[in-house]
Amino acid sequence: MSRYWYFPATLPGLMFGSASPMTDEQFMEMARQALSPSDFAELETCLDISDIGAKEKTYNSRLLADYRAWERAFRNELARLRSRKAGIDEEQYLRQGPCKDEAAAAAQSCFTCQDPLEAELAAEHERWLAVERYSALSSFDLDSIIAYRIKLGIVNRLKNLEKERGILEYSRLYKEIME
Repeated sequence: MSRYWYFPATLPGLMFGSASPMTDEQFMEMARQALSPSDFAELETCLDISDIGAKEKTYNSRLLADYRAWERAFRNELARLRSRKAGIDEEQYLRQGPCKDEAAAAAQSCFTCQDPLEAELAAEHERWLAVERYSALSSFDLDSIIAYRIKLGIVNRLKNLEKERGILEYSRLYKEIME
């Protein structure tokens, strides 16, 4: 795996719930200049969840492979819990992938939240913790840069959550579903 000694050292620190030091676009522009084309291509795909339910891909980054497997298991468990609560068949919502106990436990803790905002914050926190676990031994390599981008994405999503707007959107969706 490629080593990048300078680029990660120049990135500002991130803390869950803190203000975002930059946009994703700013980060990606910096990364484009610092990373090899193949590593940058991998970095570009790390936030794309459109294929999270698709068959497992091969990644150069071990962190990305582990995190995406965790995310698939996390989403599967959320789908399972929601389906059971609604009394519908869960199989149609599940995607093929490994079962991870830590993802199931994370989904269960998020599912118990009654407030949609709290549930979303809990889900993002669980994602943050998963990235922390999978990147614990990474530094100055592609894995550490991918971890940074995922965490930056979480920080940027959190700043867009507003309780009042969330309540209105939840009410709108609930009404739409019930009709």
